[in-house]
Formats: sequence, structure tokens, C-alpha cells
Amino acid sequence: MIAVANHSDTQPSAFPTIAIIGGGFSGVAVACHLCAGSTRPLRVLLFERAAEIGRGVAYGNPDESLLLNVPAQRMNLWPNRPERSFFEWAKVAKGATDRTAFLPRTWFGQYTQHELIEAVGGPEGRHIFWRVQAQVLRARPDGRGQVALTDDRGRRYLANRVVLATGNGPSRLPAPLVPLLGVTDQLIVNPWSEEGLARAHEARRVLLVGTGLTMMDVAVGMARGGSFAQIIAVSRRGLLPRAHGPSHAAAHAQWVGTLSGRTLKSLLHAVRDRARQAEVDQTGWRSVIDAMRPHTTRLWNELPRSDRQKFLRQIAVWWDVHRHRCPQEVYSVVQVWRERGRLAVLAGELTSARLERTGEISVEVRPRGGHLSIRMGFDAVVLCTGPDGDVTRSKDELLSDLLQRGEVAPHTLGLGFRRMPWRARCVPMASQVRGSRRSVRFARVSFGKAQRYRNLRRRRGIWHAP
Repeated sequence: MIAVANHSDTQPSAFPTIAIIGGGFSGVAVACHLCAGSTRPLRVLLFERAAEIGRGVAYGNPDESLLLNVPAQRMNLWPNRPERSFFEWAKVAKGATDRTAFLPRTWFGQYTQHELIEAVGGPEGRHIFWRVQAQVLRARPDGRGQVALTDDRGRRYLANRVVLATGNGPSRLPAPLVPLLGVTDQLIVNPWSEEGLARAHEARRVLLVGTGLTMMDVAVGMARGGSFAQIIAVSRRGLLPRAHGPSHAAAHAQWVGTLSGRTLKSLLHAVRDRARQAEVDQTGWRSVIDAMRPHTTRLWNELPRSDRQKFLRQIAVWWDVHRHRCPQEVYSVVQVWRERGRLAVLAGELTSARLERTGEISVEVRPRGGHLSIRMGFDAVVLCTGPDGDVTRSKDELLSDLLQRGEVAPHTLGLGFRRMPWRARCVPMASQVRGSRRSVRFARVSFGKAQRYRNLRRRRGIWHAP
């Protein structure tokens, strides 16, 4: 059954109690697989501040013009159960007909919620599921083999297992914009906020800080919403995500198995040469990039630390725009707006910003390779830079507490955690579910490994489910 908890709960339970901190996709995926795979009844506490669970940031906006960046056939919570796939659900619930289509993000959130109800209830309804609308501030061992949790209302809970499924952190605000935070509502730090996007729609001139997938989504949402704004998108290199297209990864499977990460230079040369050849033989560069997906963990681990640093500093932005592509229809809308002069993309650095008496935000941007800055005024500035992987900058009280007490250690490259609490470990394959995936690799997540969360029921302590 599913119930709402509104009081402390420190009484012993006849069932093993698992607390999941975070109720977006990652947290719900954990709950689904634990409940579906457990051979005995479980008691699950799912902590999430938002009004809805299963959606998180990625799938929370109800705007159906915001599309998934992955075809429907590859968005599955149950990789080994095709009858429970996202597409099968969308076919019945929404009338979807094309499994290769890029469907609305909000649909995937609805699918995740549906699957949670099915998994928790099960044929016998044997699991107890408590949904706790609160933020966990403390998680500490109680000395008796359990973990004591305290939420932001002072309520306490005990659990045998704890999963950190807090997902990605918020975007990092560029230094010039920090003084404006909380001063003006024309600075929109959450690009998925309905209220914030409504303000952007009403503006005449809009600055989008960042030129990745988030920027593309915001621009397309404004275009389809009838916005008349003039938009400028700025990032250090001004690179846009490439569009999805035909891909024949199997044609390069044998080649990619021979790749080595001994040096970044040799790896880059090999990939670029293969991509050029793929354009000649008409399998296309996308096939080469997609063929690398199963091998990115191995290649990343083989790279020397100095090469990993260099990759993050110089190459990651190029890799991202080729690896993390957008639907063709999204790309086309952005290109049309650029051709019509409604959207301009600028490579440069934001050097200063101030709030004028008129309410306008005045910013200075220094173009890439230039020495003189350009000053421009905007009615709205939208942060589209993507999540910040450096947990030392996190404002989350639980993560900050774990860091301050030395229970966890930040990754030395600023990509998530290096050490987990109380001798716990990151669950193998846990990072295959969307979240702070970059903590160990330079490829994003594969929904096809979500079922590996079942392994949590066999372990003790606290784990991070990115």
C-alpha cells in the first residue's frame, strides 16, 4: 500500500525498512526494483520535498512541447520486461504509435509514477510504502545497526538501509549574476519553473546563459508558446548540441573494442579518424559515438589522471554536443529562429551584470578571443548551464553535513563523491540511472541498467544512487 507519513517513526518494524532520500526518477527506480524484486515484504520510506514523486526536475514540467532527448524505445524502467516499457505504456495511455519518436518528457514522469504504484502494490499488495514530503537534514548510524534520519520538521525515522538518490545538483550561478540572486525575479535560476518561464515569455529581450540541451528546450518552449522575444544565448564556446539522426553503432562494434585509453591524445585521434571514415562509408559519425557507449567506463578508467583533467577542461564540451544530442524537431525550431534573427548564439564570457533602475538587467559579455566587452540589456536572464557536479558547493543540508563531518569526501576532479559514509560504497551500476552520472564517467546514463538497484536489498549501510 502507499501512505503519507506526517509524524516521526522510530518504532521497530516487522519488515526491513529502506529509506530513499530523493523522489525523482532515481529514487522511484530504486523503489520499483526493490519492491518488484524482493522475496519478502518491505517497508519503504521515500523522502521528497516536491508535491509529486517520480518526476524530479527533468520530467516535472507539464509542457508537452518539452521532448525527451532519447527515443521512446530506449526509455525503459524495466529493460527485461518489454511489456512494461515506456513505449507500451504510452501506446495505451497516450495513443503513441512510433517507438522511435521523441515523446514529451512529462509523459515519462507519468509513466514512472504509474510503474511505482504497480510495483509497490504488486499482486498481493504486500509492501508498505510511506511517502514523506520533507527534506532529510541528518542521517547518522544509531549504534544499533540502523540509521537515524531527521527531517526539516524535526521528525525522526529509523531505517535498516538508506539510499541517497538526490540526483543532480542545481546549476552553478556565474559569479557576475550572484549579486542579483533574490534581488530581482527577472533572474530565472530554474529554467523548468513554470512561473519563471512565464516571465521569460513576456519579456522583449531574453538572455539564455548556456547553449546546451537546456537552452534548446527553453528556446523551443518560448517559440512554441508564441513568445515575441529577441533571444541571445551565450556560452564560452557557443556550441550547440547536434541533432539525432540515423545511427548504425553495430558497424563499429569490433573497432571500438580495440580502443585504448592509455593516452587522451591517441584516443581522440582514433575516434576522429573513425568518425571521418564513417562519413565516407555513410554509416555516419553518430554511429561511432553511439558505439562507444558500452565502453566509456573502461576508457575513462584507463586514462591517466592528467588526461582526465585535460578532457574535462578542453574536450568535454565538444564531446557533450556530439554525445548528448537533441531531437531533429527541436534542432529545426532553433535553426529557424536563428535564420529569422530571433535567436543569436554568442561565444563569450559573462563579465559583469547589474540591475538598472528600470528593472532591466544590464550585462557585459566579452566575446571569445576578444578584449573588449559588449554591454546589453535584458528583461529576463535564464540560467541554462546544466547541473553543477561539485558537491562542495551543494546547498543541500544533508550532503553538507556529511561533508563537514568527513563521512563523505568530494571527488578530486569536482565530479560528485569519492568516498561514501560508514564504509559504504556506490552500488555497482547505480550510476546507470539518471542523476550525477558524471561522478565517474564521461557518458550519461542508460536506463537499461536501472534494474541493478535490486542489489541494494542485499547490502548494509548507506549508498549513493546518482
